[in-house]
Amino acid sequence: MQKSLVVITAVTVCVIVTLDYQRRRHKRQLQHTTTRQLPSKKKQEELANKEEAPNDDNEQDKQDQEEETNAIETWLIENFQTWQNTSDEFISNIFNNMPEWTTPDWITTPDIPTSLEDWTEKMTQLYPAFESQLESMRETYEQFWNFLSMDEFRKIVEESRREDLDATLHPEITLDAEVRMGTELPDEEEKFRIKRQTWQREAFAKFIGVDPKQVDPRDIPIVGIAASGGGYRAMNGTAGYLKAMHDSGMLDCTMYMAGVSGSTWCMAQLYSRLTHRSFDTLMDHLKSHIHTHIANVSNFMAILQASSQNAKTLIQGLIQRYYQQNGTLNVVDIYGMLLGGTLLTEIQTVAQPRSRGNPSSAKSHKKQEGTEEEYSEKIDRNTEDRTVGDEGLVREEDNTVIRAVLPSKSELKLTRQRHYFEDGSWPMPIYCVVHHEVKDLYRWFEFTPYEMGCEELKAWIPVWSFGRQFKEGKNIEKLPEQTLGTLMGVFGSAFASSLAHFFQEIRAFLPGPALAAVDNTLTQYKNDLLTIHPFSPARFPNPFYKIDNPLSSSSPQQEPSSSDKESVSSKSKDEENDNDPDEEKDKDEKENEKEETTQSLLDREYLDLLDAGCDNNIPFYPLLRRERHVDFIIALDLSADIETAPHLERAQGYTKRRGIDGWPEEARWPDIQPKKDDDEDQNDSSTTQTENSTHPYGLGTCTIFEGSQTTVAYFPLIVNDHYDPEFDPQTADFCSTFSFVYTAAQTTKLVGLGEANWHDNVDQVKQKLKSLWEKKRQQRINS
Repeated sequence: MQKSLVVITAVTVCVIVTLDYQRRRHKRQLQHTTTRQLPSKKKQEELANKEEAPNDDNEQDKQDQEEETNAIETWLIENFQTWQNTSDEFISNIFNNMPEWTTPDWITTPDIPTSLEDWTEKMTQLYPAFESQLESMRETYEQFWNFLSMDEFRKIVEESRREDLDATLHPEITLDAEVRMGTELPDEEEKFRIKRQTWQREAFAKFIGVDPKQVDPRDIPIVGIAASGGGYRAMNGTAGYLKAMHDSGMLDCTMYMAGVSGSTWCMAQLYSRLTHRSFDTLMDHLKSHIHTHIANVSNFMAILQASSQNAKTLIQGLIQRYYQQNGTLNVVDIYGMLLGGTLLTEIQTVAQPRSRGNPSSAKSHKKQEGTEEEYSEKIDRNTEDRTVGDEGLVREEDNTVIRAVLPSKSELKLTRQRHYFEDGSWPMPIYCVVHHEVKDLYRWFEFTPYEMGCEELKAWIPVWSFGRQFKEGKNIEKLPEQTLGTLMGVFGSAFASSLAHFFQEIRAFLPGPALAAVDNTLTQYKNDLLTIHPFSPARFPNPFYKIDNPLSSSSPQQEPSSSDKESVSSKSKDEENDNDPDEEKDKDEKENEKEETTQSLLDREYLDLLDAGCDNNIPFYPLLRRERHVDFIIALDLSADIETAPHLERAQGYTKRRGIDGWPEEARWPDIQPKKDDDEDQNDSSTTQTENSTHPYGLGTCTIFEGSQTTVAYFPLIVNDHYDPEFDPQTADFCSTFSFVYTAAQTTKLVGLGEANWHDNVDQVKQKLKSLWEKKRQQRINS
């Protein structure tokens, strides 16, 4: 397993590291070259460089529009031109030209190569097809370079820029945006909540088994789903849980669906024309799309060549980001483009395979119509059985000819998702990211189809205006809405996390000696590792630049909400008198630090946003907003290293920091060390567990933690003996967070586990929701 991890991690890192290296290399070249600078440079530098340019440069007098187009073209070509080199040069560029790529002193395990020669030898031993596939990669990148060199590409860039100014395609460019201050929900969300509660009446009554006449919409518990990150593992696992919740009727009883990283990719596909909220369609979509790596350039080229509309739609996000960042691109931008090209396309069948006279073809066609290939936990290496032809046609292994088609630009916007839920028929999606401020301090931002903003800042903007420059609460430019692919790259940019988070993510897959070394390093250098990001997070204009600090004493203080007042009044005088002076001092210092970091954030022209899993891989945060009044949280934990990750404890920290009462304090994993007294009853009366006493993980596939105001149904994605005792996503090779190739059989296996984990525990969820409904109903009657 460890050797397989080395292979898949190495190939993935090769692609990402090389892209990042080329970006920095080009930036250094621009600082020392005498050729034309990017349009973001000062005019005098451009003139000086033009005077020193070669004599054969006869295009110095082109218009600004054409110069900008050429600059984009030049940047992209130079970024991908390296892949025309041989395989050896390709690897050498990665390892020899990056001074920051060094082998840490604490790596002592012989399984990890420490030089280019060791690397080549190890890869040849573990993966004989590595050399040939690198050659294939070189050829496909050469095709991409040829495409970028064509006049057709230049026309696509120019046309895409013109379309950005077309109000019929982007109506939002006619609108001005302002920052909305306050903690209240936007009017659109309030209207949705009313419609949703009305919609839920009969569905909730059916789910808990009572007469709909007994149900008042005001008494229905507000339910929110919190789905974790974890790459394709989380995307597939979330699909399985949601499908089972839909089939059992629970999804109709939920108000919100919050996601982090991989689960947001599942949500983005559900709330779109790709699936039209059909789980059967989603399953087919996943199986037909994720069997090819996101960095497979043959697949990428097929999408570009299928139509000019495809090319414009796919490149649009890059062009937007290029101008937002003053003539540069980030690894996250490339990543978002690749994700969008992989997950957001529709597959059109151009020609079915002919089985006559070809037994192998007939067998393949039969497999397509009937059963899937045999299931294996190994990472699939056979991902190149696709032939890319002219006009973007792809011949699959079974000889089916297909074409990938991207939806229109208007479909690939977050605001478009309103059409799938605002009538109250589905829960509202919430996507989460964080801004890393200092050490272990992160600031959460949420994206909904209505708004983007931060509760702690008490500041919000229309989501269609995100990406524009703002100053003092008003936009100073009008741009189209960010593409969904770009946002998906930001939502899932776990590779841009700190080194501490990266080591935590992979520790479960490391051999014993390396695991001990990593844990020792984390202990000794945690503060340093928390501040190091090997890859830069995505950078966007800060819409809250130069607004008044909501935490400043000079800013008007908001009147505490009713829940705040009740929280304050519920404290006894004895509690107040027993406060430790040292604790009060620490609290004051933390508040001062929070105000300072808030002011620092408001003084920044740009936000650096990354995967929210870097702080907490389960998005409790947006569901704990007081104004949402969430009573019941279904936490889908699809994380790696699931027993030791402190997601539940960090949620408790949120509640204490924000003064929220009623969180279940016993919500945590039990001590993983064996207990001396096995007969001792360790189950709290407020905790409902399923077969936890005998489960190897200490908790079962569902544990319900009940607090005085918030109840959490915790669903970890772990082995289920009733489903398949041999399959554990915590140890299966293909379930690594950084695995981007799944066979159809592996997708079916992982989705099926999520379904089984839900169906095995749905009865206790029903029971708990019914008791919450009865409690709220009685409180309303007595009030």
